[in-house]
Amino acid sequence: MSDRLVSAVLLEILIERRIRIFQRVDLRIGTLAVSQILGAGHHRPLPTTTTSSSWKQTLFTMSDAEYKEAFALFDKKGTGTISRESLGDLLRALGQNPTQAEVADLANSSPKDIDYSSFLNILNRPNGFKPAGTPEEFIRGFQVFDKDGNGFIGAGELRYVLTSLGEKLSDDEMDELLKGVQVHPDGNIHYESFVRQILSQ
Repeated sequence: MSDRLVSAVLLEILIERRIRIFQRVDLRIGTLAVSQILGAGHHRPLPTTTTSSSWKQTLFTMSDAEYKEAFALFDKKGTGTISRESLGDLLRALGQNPTQAEVADLANSSPKDIDYSSFLNILNRPNGFKPAGTPEEFIRGFQVFDKDGNGFIGAGELRYVLTSLGEKLSDDEMDELLKGVQVHPDGNIHYESFVRQILSQ
């Protein structure tokens, strides 16, 4: 496995964890409202991870009115637009899985304020957003750092990787990530258990 692929896999872990942290604190008040709309039972909610083949199919299970309602919840000023800064939160509230880099690219290529039509163009872009990845992909990424081949990685090394490479976690996010993770007396973490625990949250 190339170093670039390993970095990509670790970035996906980071992104998935950040999304889960945001979901745990319900992103913002707007996300709480979107969650209530999506949970109303009059349609199938979007899954938190999708494959490119199921993404479009799932996307169309919501009506245009439901998208407009979700969009309106993030339209803080009532101008019919959302700020570029709100784009990632709205996409994630609707069950999409954009990376921070994808959101930044979309925001940079969008006007300062994004209207509903532009938002629909983003949702309907040809390839959608990358799926979060499978546990096996994340585990293969950690195997690169498993010098002894015993299924363990040092907690300090894990902290360094996730706070220093790619889309970095903050120390607070890293502390949240490690809550409830079993660190063995020698300071190592069984990374397969770690990955499965995080993805099951």
